[in-house]
Amino acid sequence: MKKSQNNVIEAKAEEPTSEDLFYIKWGRETHKDNIGVLNNVLRQFITLDTALLAVLIAFFDKIQICKWIKVLSCALLMFSLVMAVFGIIPLSSDLDLRRPDLIKAHKKRVLIRKKRLMWISVSSFVLSFIIILIVLIFGDFGQILWRGLTSFGQSVFSRE
Repeated sequence: MKKSQNNVIEAKAEEPTSEDLFYIKWGRETHKDNIGVLNNVLRQFITLDTALLAVLIAFFDKIQICKWIKVLSCALLMFSLVMAVFGIIPLSSDLDLRRPDLIKAHKKRVLIRKKRLMWISVSSFVLSFIIILIVLIFGDFGQILWRGLTSFGQSVFSRE
């Protein structure tokens, strides 16, 4: 680029190659499909959360880990499920379809909302698994920790 005396910038442009045009088209299609992909991911998490929650509830008494860890895992899976359901519920708003700027702003808000709810759902789901795995790997550590905390609490409150 050259800058002339009148502060006019001169630039040389090249015609895009067929490969450049392919990637531009692909990028636009991908950008348009993001909301649909997020909806599909959220639907998958609804299925996963529901199935795992059902298994945890069905075998609640048979799983050999602390009750509070089972309750915490169920709560995290339920929270993940609720966030995924909120994520697939469409946003309703009055939208003037003759204004591209309003359509773009609306789609951007929808995309940001769905991404946030998806990541909250994923985080809650993964945290539930991590908690269960840690307890299963380290055996009765949760039981020992829970007994230690409750006995400490009882000794502190019994002194008063």
